[in-house]
Amino acid sequence: MKKNNDVIDVIKTWFDRELGGSLMFPDGWFGRPYDNIHRLKYVACDKGITTVALDNNISLIFDGLGSIKDSKNELLFDSFKKCSFVWSKDKDSKPIHKEFYSGQVKIISSPV
Repeated sequence: MKKNNDVIDVIKTWFDRELGGSLMFPDGWFGRPYDNIHRLKYVACDKGITTVALDNNISLIFDGLGSIKDSKNELLFDSFKKCSFVWSKDKDSKPIHKEFYSGQVKIISSPV
């Protein structure tokens, strides 16, 4: 796996170039494909945990991220021990929390 700064650089570089993207989880799209383009708020890596915070109160928390790849219009997260997806519609709603232990998580920019 890349060093923390390398992971952060890959993520920031992808978002700087693509501006944002739709989320695809191992069990399918979050919402309808390309209807929601999420932008990066911040990214942090510490002690094997990579946190990617997006707009609209979305967080992706990777434990033991094994691989990250910038593949033009896709940012691909792979070989993680666990990916936690946390989202709340607004500050008063209860967060939705899903966990994935295998597969790939992708952020895909709009094809247009």
